[in-house]
Amino acid sequence: MGCLVFIFLIFSLTVAASPNHPINPEFKKIYSFGDSLTDTGNPYPSSSVINPPKFKKIYSFGDSLTDTGNPYPSSPVINPPYGETFFGKPTGRVSDGRIVVDFLAERLSLPYLPGSSDTKANFTSGVNFAKAGSMAIDFEFFKSHNATKGIIVEDSLVTQRRWFEDFADKVECARKSPPECKKVMESTLFWLGEMGANDYAIANGTSISPVTIRNKAVSSIIELVKDVLARGGKFVIVQGLLTVPGTVKPSDFNAHSRLLNKKLHQVRKQNPSAIIIYAKFLEAYLDIKTNPGNYGFEVIEEPCCGDKKNFCGMLPNSSVCVDPKKYIMWDSAHFTEAMNARLADHFFRQNNYTEPPFETLFNAS
Repeated sequence: MGCLVFIFLIFSLTVAASPNHPINPEFKKIYSFGDSLTDTGNPYPSSSVINPPKFKKIYSFGDSLTDTGNPYPSSPVINPPYGETFFGKPTGRVSDGRIVVDFLAERLSLPYLPGSSDTKANFTSGVNFAKAGSMAIDFEFFKSHNATKGIIVEDSLVTQRRWFEDFADKVECARKSPPECKKVMESTLFWLGEMGANDYAIANGTSISPVTIRNKAVSSIIELVKDVLARGGKFVIVQGLLTVPGTVKPSDFNAHSRLLNKKLHQVRKQNPSAIIIYAKFLEAYLDIKTNPGNYGFEVIEEPCCGDKKNFCGMLPNSSVCVDPKKYIMWDSAHFTEAMNARLADHFFRQNNYTEPPFETLFNAS
């Protein structure tokens, strides 16, 4: 955004005849100014808002930043106050409300995605395979290196890929011909949320080097992208890595991002009809963090609930802030709905934080 929104109200004042009726303003007009959050019908020519939605589904993958309802049994997110801001109850999301993939669904005029583990869910408009605690690298790798300390769940992106394959074969395409199944995949947007942060954190202090984590994590991401394309998918968004304080050195992060982008570029060249977008997570995060006032934030580091060492709900007397929308962090490692909304705005309504621009999805044939 970067600008303040001013609304001028042109009104006339009418004084009622009775003293029991004080001055009552009767507004005749509203003049408004602002950016994409205020625009009601002045899109630039290539803006996707003037084009009808082309996507019928979203399939998403990731860790706790993308999980919409696949929590592990002992997860604190299944208890209040998680979900209180928007849903009014815990939903499995690690936030007080919506997360980035929810705003993506809104952007495409689609329902919020149910978690793949929800046996009563309607998967007509998509599925979320993301699970909190997931790694990019298969659990067996860490187990073979005696590096399982800190692992919350044994699931990984490799696991999610299997879930997707099973769902595609046994549910989505069970009664469809190959051409029909391919058509479904072509009308689906695939969102691959940030992956790899948990891997670096688990490997920190072990014999596993950052170089090994980088190569294997990026390889896992690329294999999923290739699997999606092989099944007929054409539209994929891959969210970049966010640095993890104390676990990912800036040099390691930069090397990770360079390798991921290099591999994505190679996949694009091999699949010229596909649109593969890279979402610049760190860049978007830093823009908001370094300019908090522009986005309505007053508290940058401290979490709204819990403290920096404990998730909200893990302590008996976890306190919750009065106004979450003024906070960037909901708990010690996850964002408030307000922050997720700002990140989503950077990804889906601005062209500086995705490569190629998000608009490319709507302009592709």
